[in-house]
Amino acid sequence: MTPAGGYRMATSVGGVLTGRGADFLIIDDPIKPNEALSDSLRRNANDWYDHTLYSRLNDKRTGCIIIIMQRLHEDDLVGHVLEREEWEVLSFPAIAEQDEDYQIDSIYGRRRFTRRTGEALHHEREPLDVLARICATIGEYSFAGQYQQAPRRWTVAS
Repeated sequence: MTPAGGYRMATSVGGVLTGRGADFLIIDDPIKPNEALSDSLRRNANDWYDHTLYSRLNDKRTGCIIIIMQRLHEDDLVGHVLEREEWEVLSFPAIAEQDEDYQIDSIYGRRRFTRRTGEALHHEREPLDVLARICATIGEYSFAGQYQQAPRRWTVAS
């Protein structure tokens, strides 16, 4: 609870939201990586979103739904919602697939971040050779989803 009367409530995919509403709905990792290849588990998460969560916005004009997740399958929850309506997607692939230029305004001032095609997102933590090894270990499809945020066949050039 906040002094202004706001509060946070948590539930899981498939959890009960009856009688609840919100101005902001935040979905964090609706499915686990090991569930991503299960049609029934993906469908369960997508159906829960369609038939339970989506209707819980207090004001459909001003309310906000935020999905935080790594991409795991073409028809994971992000893929599912993108097929139905336009969303603003914020995605930071581990290896830049195009030149990127972001300007961030915050209470601490304005900062600019740039990255060129082929550069690692956090080269101090995971340089390109490490990312190539991860790709070889987990496979191109898993790497493309979990690291590139776009589930499809993808190869890291070493």
